[in-house]
Amino acid sequence: MNNITIGISCGDINGIGLEVILKALAINKVGAAFKIVVYGSTKVVAYHKNIITQENVHFP
Repeated sequence: MNNITIGISCGDINGIGLEVILKALAINKVGAAFKIVVYGSTKVVAYHKNIITQENVHFP
């Protein structure tokens, strides 16, 4: 089952899409079953990840 790749677009960089995606990926079970590819700006993803990390959400 690890051969399945799921691509997710971040959508509007000013929306809540990236926050939802990053919080979902912080749950270990999600990334264990599939290979996840997030399409979007790495700078914007890093910015949102930094904010979420400050909210005590821990990434694997």
